[in-house]
Amino acid sequence: MEVQVIASLIGVGGITLSALLGGFGYFFKVRAESLKVTRQTLFYLLEFRAHTLASAFDSSELYEQYIKRCEKYFEQKKIEGIDFPAENKQLMLAFFSQLIEQITPQLSSDFIDGYENTIVNLAKEKPILAYKLRGKEVSSKMVNVQKIYLEQVQNTELFRLDNGIGEFLKKQVSEVHNKGLSEILKVIEEDLLLVSKACGFIHYLKVRSIVKKRIKPSMSMDEINIEEVFDGMFMAFSKHVSKDVEHAEENG
Repeated sequence: MEVQVIASLIGVGGITLSALLGGFGYFFKVRAESLKVTRQTLFYLLEFRAHTLASAFDSSELYEQYIKRCEKYFEQKKIEGIDFPAENKQLMLAFFSQLIEQITPQLSSDFIDGYENTIVNLAKEKPILAYKLRGKEVSSKMVNVQKIYLEQVQNTELFRLDNGIGEFLKKQVSEVHNKGLSEILKVIEEDLLLVSKACGFIHYLKVRSIVKKRIKPSMSMDEINIEEVFDGMFMAFSKHVSKDVEHAEENG
């Protein structure tokens, strides 16, 4: 009889253990789903940040930096009398604008809807965090509004004046624009660190490393070796001219 009781107790214990393990399994499954949603939120915030950074690039600013590097290169090579045609400037401005557009992550309506749906799902597990992240897509929309307004203002007659006032106004607008973007980036990056903590320590370290890489929302030509590109082009041009001279002498 005692043996049967013990056997029954072992059976009951097994049921209890399976129920306990099942409970742990449910917990891990729910946690995995929760982390999945949290990481999706992290991805959206990283895209918002990338969009804001790319929006700081200005075609006019890039053009001015590029021309200054060209002038510096020609000065070092003792090349004088170089004039930059106005039509070339317009072509390059259009080219730089297209480059900026290509590197800027596009926040489509589907993307915004996806973010909003993710926040709704996040609210089921982390309602306070979801509440803090509500409406972050508005920040990116404000970046677009600010950028469009900036372009419209810079196209007014006063800004096109070829004198000190026009340059001063452009500089002031650029500084205000960058300051506004820096404030938006600051808010997004604070949220990124907050969400990354919820994703785990490793994600937090990676996001913190990404956030630290930003110095200011602008592009610097110093990171691009323009001189090496020009050296290659001038070398190729020199060889081309030499061949033409040799060919002319042979036929002469």
